[in-house]
Parts: sequence; structure tokens; C-alpha cells
Amino acid sequence: MIELVKRYAESYHAKHLEMEMHDPKGLLICPVDSIPLSWYVNYNNFWWMHFVKNATTKATLYNPETNVGFVSIDLEYYSVPTFHFIQFLRFNDQHKIDLVRTYWNFGWAMELTKTNPIMKAVQIGDVLWMRKDIDLETKEQLTRDYWTDDVIKEVLNFDPNLKHLVDTFKHLYRI
Repeated sequence: MIELVKRYAESYHAKHLEMEMHDPKGLLICPVDSIPLSWYVNYNNFWWMHFVKNATTKATLYNPETNVGFVSIDLEYYSVPTFHFIQFLRFNDQHKIDLVRTYWNFGWAMELTKTNPIMKAVQIGDVLWMRKDIDLETKEQLTRDYWTDDVIKEVLNFDPNLKHLVDTFKHLYRI
């Protein structure tokens, strides 16, 4: 099972979480709130992973007695100090992740949103995905609607190296 924990960590390096690894009826729990794992996987693939420049796995552990894994990852966003987080992964009898509990320095991330349009965009994505009163399709549409010309200009003025990110959104989501 440690191989599954390592494969999960590798998905951050590949910038794509695999739904096949997760029980879609499972749950993500984080400092903000909780959402179904299917929404978490979709969020990462649709929105959040586009902001990640590089991921480094610091540690992976697995306890066969409890069927619980642990991964520690450092993320490098564009123009943001390294973001450290830890995830607790619980596996069900089908060897699928049915619970992800994420820990990070929430205060540090919120401070960055005040000065960094990239972290502001990530925070807006978090707020959209955590809303329970709208469906996934509406969340995706609101995400597309967020990327106005003014927002794109603000991000590019902050860091011109993000041109590829804007092109990615325009191509994939016809913005």
C-alpha cells in the first residue's frame, strides 16, 4: 500500500489527480471546510494544479494496521514562497482513498492573498469549490467566469512568467 501513497504523491508532481485512486463518495477535510473527494479531484485538475510550478515530496508513510497513509509535500507556486502541507490518507477495503485530511498554515496563505494575485485566485477557487449550495457544473462555470481580461492582466502584470497559465485556461476552457 505504500506504493499507493507514493502514487498519490506523484500525482502532485504530474499535476493531475487520478479519480481511479479515490472513492468518489469519500471526503476531503481541510481547515476551510469539507467536500466530496470527487469535487476535490475535479478542483485540483480543473483549477488549482495550474498554479503549481513544482512539487516536492518530503515524506510518505503507511501503517498497514490502520490502513492510513501520510504524505508531506512542498509546493512551489509561481511567485509565491514554498507552500508546505501534509495530508492524511485513509484507504478503504478496495484500496481506494476514502478520506483525505489536509493540514497547512492557513494564516500564512491568507496573508499572501492580500499581496499576490495568484494566491488570491487560488483562494477564490477554494471558496467556490467549498460551496455546498451549488453543483459542480456551476462551480466550473463560475471558475471560467472569474478569468476576465482584468484578472488576467493583473496576474500577468504581477508575474509575466504566468503567460502559459493564461494560455492554458484560454485553450482548455475557452476563456
